[in-house]
Amino acid sequence: VRESGLSATRARVLLRDATQLAGLAGFLTVGASLLVGPLVMGVYGANYSVDNFFLAAYMLAGLLNAPIAIMGNAILARNGQWVWAKITFLWLVVLVMAAVVAVSVGLGGWAGALSQALANAVQLVLTWRICRRWGMV
Repeated sequence: VRESGLSATRARVLLRDATQLAGLAGFLTVGASLLVGPLVMGVYGANYSVDNFFLAAYMLAGLLNAPIAIMGNAILARNGQWVWAKITFLWLVVLVMAAVVAVSVGLGGWAGALSQALANAVQLVLTWRICRRWGMV
């Protein structure tokens, strides 16, 4: 976080609080998807049959994006564009590789949620490690 006059301690607290709030919003979204997921899937008609947790699985995979976005912006604010580009490239590689494997073993639509969750987990770990190394968390 780059702001004139903001101490390093205050910047860490701001980053922590923003990450926690984003995570809370993500959890609320996952909870809502558990409640309304069957209704949303029902819009596709009686012949469309998926597990009640199908939509929630994608939301849960996306939940990791909340802290990633906050910490990623903090990396960018510290002139870490190339670092962020490398992390994003690794995320893409993991996403594609996991999707190819998941589809090849026959996971169907679940392959998307699984590959997204795996790629996001890798990106979250890398992002957190960079923020930790740079003293931001």
